[in-house]
Amino acid sequence: MNRLLGSTTTSLSRPQKLTCCALVALSALSTNIPAVQSFTTTAASTPNPITSRSLFVTSSSKKMLSSTSCAAHSAGSLTIVQVPCLSDNYGYLIHDPKTGSTAAVDTPEAKPYQTELSQRGWKLTHILNTHHHWDHTGANEELKKGGVKVVGPVNEKAKIPGIDDAVGAGDVVEFGSTKAHVMDVGGHTKGHIAFYFPEEKTVFVGDSLFALGCGKMFEGTPEQFWTSLKGLRELPDDTTVYWYAP
Repeated sequence: MNRLLGSTTTSLSRPQKLTCCALVALSALSTNIPAVQSFTTTAASTPNPITSRSLFVTSSSKKMLSSTSCAAHSAGSLTIVQVPCLSDNYGYLIHDPKTGSTAAVDTPEAKPYQTELSQRGWKLTHILNTHHHWDHTGANEELKKGGVKVVGPVNEKAKIPGIDDAVGAGDVVEFGSTKAHVMDVGGHTKGHIAFYFPEEKTVFVGDSLFALGCGKMFEGTPEQFWTSLKGLRELPDDTTVYWYAP
């Protein structure tokens, strides 16, 4: 587990101490999976977004990002904006300036997206759903108006409102001038997927991974979840990871 969990150095909008027993959902695993360990990290008071040493301690260069503002972040050819939604969640807008394509990665709430799109003069063209939970698909139908394409997990397609394209592990989603590779990260839900943009060194992991743990194991098995986390760990060390909880 030492390769998965480690101390992190983060930068937040205010000083705070974070304590967790990471990967709690994996605590009742078979004996061939290492025990879960708890750890603490103290965050310094520096501007958002959060950047941290990787929880996957294969390198110090993998980053985790979070924010309470709608500041833009560049990732290769893409512009990424994190949008606070509901009372305790986020959504993401991905914009390709070359083509004008704009995707919402999960749709907790329509209005914050609509406001951000209007302020930036962007037109929504895609919705990329990581899994079926309502706080990730709840605004699909409202945001889909106007020809927006909804892409979601093939193993949960019956639960994804307005889905057009169902995708699974190994599939490639064309978006603007770049491509997202679909990863199977089941565990939180059985069909959970992640969208990995290798050229931009960026991955959107939904609720499969958080800053200090992972999403609750509602549907999957411990072995499935562990396999998913190991798959994320194997991404290049300079990958930027976007997750969905504070």
